[in-house]
Amino acid sequence: MATPDSALPKRSDQGPMMVPLHPHLLAHLNPVAWKGLEQLHWDASERECLAYWKAARLPLLVTGQPPDFNERSSHIAMCIEAPIRWGRRKMRLRVAKRDVLFFDEFPVAARIAGLLPANARASWARLCSSFHRLGATPRVYGSYGWQGIAGGGYVHRRAELNLWLQVTEPDEGDEIVAILSRFQAPKMRLEAELLLIRGGAAVAAVDWREWRARRWEAMPFRAMPAAKLPPLQRELPEREPAEALA
Repeated sequence: MATPDSALPKRSDQGPMMVPLHPHLLAHLNPVAWKGLEQLHWDASERECLAYWKAARLPLLVTGQPPDFNERSSHIAMCIEAPIRWGRRKMRLRVAKRDVLFFDEFPVAARIAGLLPANARASWARLCSSFHRLGATPRVYGSYGWQGIAGGGYVHRRAELNLWLQVTEPDEGDEIVAILSRFQAPKMRLEAELLLIRGGAAVAAVDWREWRARRWEAMPFRAMPAAKLPPLQRELPEREPAEALA
């Protein structure tokens, strides 16, 4: 059975901790990081989006890290996934690990039910109930996930429903895929990733249809590097600004 987010610690008021990075992880930044981001070169539209993001205290999305990323790396690759208003662009950048206040997650599936079309809510409720009985915690990312976090500006007529779930055992993954297969809602496309956990770390993200085809069994599993999460600070010293990715 899944233990919701048990392998993925998020926040510490006591001191540093090692936080395994995984797909769809979110990060909240301290004021020093935001000051650094404001000093980077942005076009007018990006600068407007950045100001909105800062004012709303929205998180950034942790993205794929460079091949040489490891526990001693000083920066983490992230991006701002802009809403429709700013062309759904991805504003890619790097942020110092020490300027991350805490990591966070996208909303659990049940919490975005009110965002769905009325004719999809009953099917969504059955899906969520099935996952609850299994002990799994589906989280919604993509357009509906950001809509749930930001309060608007993301969902459009062709928006997909995107889920991700932790998997610790093959049988658990099979049960999750069976639940996903039963979901049906008019004009709603469901996509999902199964995040395989080994030794407390994410080692692979597998599309649920790939899992159903058993193709994941041939994948070389390797733990994703951890990021060092700094303690929260009341007074933040001056540090170098965050750097833009090339």
